[in-house]
Amino acid sequence: MPEHGFKIYELNLTNEEDPQGVFDALKEELGDTFKGTPSTIIIENKEVAEFISGEMTEDELEDLVVEYQLDKK
Repeated sequence: MPEHGFKIYELNLTNEEDPQGVFDALKEELGDTFKGTPSTIIIENKEVAEFISGEMTEDELEDLVVEYQLDKK
């Protein structure tokens, strides 16, 4: 979202050398809520603050930016 001045990182498991290993590591870290991609994860202070499984609209993503003040950090 360049208009907000921060980066969004994308992890495409199909581009990984060991996609199942990456999936398993995410599942171990995030628990049963992680079902696959797409997923949106907001991390604050090295902790998962918000986890959303499934697609999001641009408006929903905008709401997260505002709620977590991602463009202020």
